[in-house]
Amino acid sequence: MARSFQALIPRLRLHAGLTLLLYVTTHLLNHAWGIFGLAALESSRRVFLSFWRHPAVFWVVPASLLIHVLLVSYKLLTITSWRRLHWNEWLQIGLGLIMPLLITSHIYATRFATILYGIRDTYSYVLLSQATIAVDLYLMLVVVWLHGNLGLMAYLWHKPWFARIKQPLLIAQIVIPLLALVGIVVAHREVNQLKQDPQWLEQVWQFANPQNIDVAAATAEFMGWFGSGYLALLLGLGGGRAIILRLRRKHYLISVEYKGIATVTIAPGTSLLEASLANGIPHAHSCGGRGRCSTCRIEIIEGVKALNPPTETELRLLKRFGASGDIRLACQTIPTAACVVRPLLHHHDRSLPGAPTMISHGADKQIVIMFADLRGFTTLSEGKLPYDTVFILNQYFQSMGQVIEANGGYLDKFIGDGIMALFGLDGTLEQACHNALAAAQAMAYQLDVLNQRLEHDVNEPLRMGIGIHCGHVIVGDLGYKRAKHLTAIGDAVNIAARLEEATKTLQTQLVVSRAVMQHSALDLHNLALSEIPIRGRTQPLEIYSIESAKSLVLVPLTLNT
Repeated sequence: MARSFQALIPRLRLHAGLTLLLYVTTHLLNHAWGIFGLAALESSRRVFLSFWRHPAVFWVVPASLLIHVLLVSYKLLTITSWRRLHWNEWLQIGLGLIMPLLITSHIYATRFATILYGIRDTYSYVLLSQATIAVDLYLMLVVVWLHGNLGLMAYLWHKPWFARIKQPLLIAQIVIPLLALVGIVVAHREVNQLKQDPQWLEQVWQFANPQNIDVAAATAEFMGWFGSGYLALLLGLGGGRAIILRLRRKHYLISVEYKGIATVTIAPGTSLLEASLANGIPHAHSCGGRGRCSTCRIEIIEGVKALNPPTETELRLLKRFGASGDIRLACQTIPTAACVVRPLLHHHDRSLPGAPTMISHGADKQIVIMFADLRGFTTLSEGKLPYDTVFILNQYFQSMGQVIEANGGYLDKFIGDGIMALFGLDGTLEQACHNALAAAQAMAYQLDVLNQRLEHDVNEPLRMGIGIHCGHVIVGDLGYKRAKHLTAIGDAVNIAARLEEATKTLQTQLVVSRAVMQHSALDLHNLALSEIPIRGRTQPLEIYSIESAKSLVLVPLTLNT
């Protein structure tokens, strides 16, 4: 029973938080109607209240707030190490601690004023009765909005489909509060003009506050008591947490051996990830220990029965990559007795230049892959000293590498006299396709510049072939020790390499798959579509064969998708 409740806590906290975020979203959209005037704002309010103050829904928001606060407090009380928290989690916690003061003041002055004093909290009355209400109201909603969206992004980040909605979601997260601010400001200005009319002023007061109750004074008095109680509660929780952890460490410790690394002792209730971080043992954890990725997974060498059983969430993740029974997620694993473990994934203290850190442990992404190769370089290098060959290749790699990076590409590897580059590790597929084609065009121009620079070092101008394709691949850090780096594997990578090879037989500089062209903003009027067989595939691939990448007509990309 206790185990099932522990598994239920994150879900309850999440659903309560999502309910509150939905409430705030509709509240902000309500404010945005103020752009069209006070009358539109009041009409929108009636729709808003018809739902949220319906008898069947009235207590959903207070109940969600209570559940969310209690479960977050429980989480903060039971966490044994703060080192695993990322900066965004610290920000979310800080905003969460401020929220009760802002929300309680607003709820008392509106919802509970309606219950206790019969106040009708119309926008006309609220904006009229409180001089700083526009600032206070917006500050409260933005704090709650930011707190909720930080949690939402953390929850969605490791979903395989998140990349498709990331940009529209980010736009909505910025636009909605801005529209709400404009709506409140416009309505506040209209109220300031209307209050010059004594008759309008009297009508508002008689409708909203016929008993002429000083709600502002009542709210201030209530918040004085609430603020003191809230501060005492925070101090009590902080002190209680310190006492509990001290007693745990004093009376009962559990030994955890990290095979070949160190042996540490931890207090009961400490997860293996918390144990690693508290004792300075490097341990990968992309999602911050929420059980939403599998980067903190460990091998249990001894003491499988001394661990808490895996939750449904952990079992679902372990099943995705076919883990055996001795593999667990460190963030979800709490020892009850001595055990021996070994972390399975390499921990990165630094991010790779030009590569997003969140995908370094593995992700399924739709990206663009480019292969570029020098033509006839073996013949060109015959008779040259090794130093001359290395010099020419490094000049080529430097020139092309700078162009690729300038167009948003990530240099995966140099293979002999060839280059593999990835586009779209972050951002949309449309942007990645556009960037890859822009890079190919710039590489063609840069090759002309390089040939002028090397005209006395080579017998004939350097030539190259470029193949570009897009598709789903597995992206992550592969290799061993210093040879480990971010790369991509999958069928799309192989096809891109085949397209680069096809430039030899087609006698063109660039071969691009139709899939890339469809997602780009390229003018295709003067390009002919054709098909070529691809080794290892039964169906031919539709491609565009372009004699010179310099001839591409790139249309400026609009980012409104």
